[in-house]
Amino acid sequence: MLQSIRDKSQGWFAWVVVTVIGLTFALWGVHSYLYSNQLQSVVAKVNGVKITQQDLDQAYNQLKRQKQLQWGANYSVHDQSEQELKSTALEGLVSSLVVHQGISQAGFAVGPELLEVTLAKMPIFQLNGVFSKERFQRLMDDMLYSPDEFLAQMKDQILMTELKVGLANTNFSLPGELKQAVELIKQKRQFSYVVVPMSRFMSQVKLTPDAISQYYDSHKDDFTLPEKVSVDYIELSLAQLMKQEHPSQQEIQQFYQDHISAFTRPAQWNLQQIFIRVPADATQQQLSDAKQKITKITQALNKGTNFGAVAQTYSDNPALATPVWITADQVDPMVQGILMKTHDNNTVSAPVRAEQGYVIVKILNTRSAKVFSFADVRDKVTAEYAQQKAEAKFSDLNDQLSNVAYENPHTLAIAAKQLNLPIQSTELFSREGGATAFTKNLNVINAAFDDDVLLQNNNSNPINLNDNDVVVLRINKHVPTIVKPLSDVKATIIKTLTQQAALKQIKQWSDALVQKIQQGMSLQQAASQNGLSIQQVAYIAQHSSAVEGNILNAVFEMPRVDTKNKNNVSDVQLPSNDVAVIVLEKVQTGDRDALSAANKKVFESSLKNNMGILDYQLYVNGLLQIARIEREDEKS
Repeated sequence: MLQSIRDKSQGWFAWVVVTVIGLTFALWGVHSYLYSNQLQSVVAKVNGVKITQQDLDQAYNQLKRQKQLQWGANYSVHDQSEQELKSTALEGLVSSLVVHQGISQAGFAVGPELLEVTLAKMPIFQLNGVFSKERFQRLMDDMLYSPDEFLAQMKDQILMTELKVGLANTNFSLPGELKQAVELIKQKRQFSYVVVPMSRFMSQVKLTPDAISQYYDSHKDDFTLPEKVSVDYIELSLAQLMKQEHPSQQEIQQFYQDHISAFTRPAQWNLQQIFIRVPADATQQQLSDAKQKITKITQALNKGTNFGAVAQTYSDNPALATPVWITADQVDPMVQGILMKTHDNNTVSAPVRAEQGYVIVKILNTRSAKVFSFADVRDKVTAEYAQQKAEAKFSDLNDQLSNVAYENPHTLAIAAKQLNLPIQSTELFSREGGATAFTKNLNVINAAFDDDVLLQNNNSNPINLNDNDVVVLRINKHVPTIVKPLSDVKATIIKTLTQQAALKQIKQWSDALVQKIQQGMSLQQAASQNGLSIQQVAYIAQHSSAVEGNILNAVFEMPRVDTKNKNNVSDVQLPSNDVAVIVLEKVQTGDRDALSAANKKVFESSLKNNMGILDYQLYVNGLLQIARIEREDEKS
């Protein structure tokens, strides 16, 4: 399949697909719960499919990073919010898995053409704007993925995106709904607020030595340094072997002659294609329908209708109508026959039956095969000669490395001397990996912490970093898991406990102040009594950047001011842990008639999309209600 993807990286359709689904390397994250290790501890099951602790940890860390970006450097995770984040992360994993199962059970599928076109347009797999099979395979190897595994995940992501887009595109809004939406979204509010500083309460907190000791004893996991190792290793590298090759002029000229086909540009054809799919097990009716479509296409082309226009109307893969340069080995054998027999440009072939259906080809231009002179490709010849020689040595030396390291399991010195390779060393790293690419490599981590290497002090088996690099390692230094002494973490504990106590006090104080204002005290009076300054905000929109986001969100969550709700007051915690006490004064409703025609269309589109999101959430909620969900924490 990969051989055809390069051709399908052309055309508007592929760009639309990739833009819609927004595929990035975030896809790596869904791997774990769809294809998880059965031996890992399980935190939940969804219709029998396991979600592991590793999946939850990964989702939690991603969610925490998002919060840190949202709240800034002052954000910190307390015991309660940590549990809330973990709960949110788990529910997100459960929902994603439920949707994946629901779509699959409903019989939705992604066709091979859409999958290939999507993959071809992913920039991460492209070189010079074109899909690279070699780059794709290298990235799969680096991430320890098989291509089939990754493509299966792509199908899942496309299906989930198509569901969301489909729900959004089939929705509509009524005039009354548009009016109500404009009134809400374009609404402006006037308010005043005071900020109660956290520092005022931090200074009042008094901690006892017992409180510090109790926190330390009950949170030792937080102060535990993970087990770490550093390793010595010898590396056999194809790239290094290539650098040791210094061929003579005669050797590279002979290599050029012996491999002349490798230095020949094959004949190329600039093609457009119309493709009519015929299933391998096609019925007589399907064959008849395909032939009728071919007849219509032939008639249209004979009348002079533009080839691309015909393809857009009839072809089962319109992307193939985009002109692309190809070689003979990139197309079906039946199409190869057309290319070899056709010598004129702008020639349209008769329909031919290929492996997967009928094909009509238009040859726009041709390039003859060309043998590059030795002078033109000397550097390439030299590199390929060196690679061929190095690959032969690599295979032999790899066997030697494996044998010598096994026969001398308690030292690398003998293998290093025999193969003339240096012994290298790493810094300490944990089971989570280290700071370098080498110590982040999962194969290296697994080998270093394997019992035979870690506990028995033996050399590791040869480890493939990739197809061209092999290492053997052994432990240099082992640092067991240790708990930091109280003296090292006392300052951290004091800061945490002080902050927790102050948060509790400031919340109690601000709630009391809110109650006083509700009972008739003015915000001005409250500010004066407590040495606070009032900030007054004139009519402001919901998405303004002129006021801190948490304050603005709280303001627009407050009920409208009316005769029954004259003292509309609330409080909200800020990223700095200060608390704002807010009094809503006036509300100005948005006016639909004041919008331009263009803005009305934007609102209509946005409302339709929001309804699609609501429909999607209702769909997810329905799946959750009928799903068999088991959470391990509910069993304890």
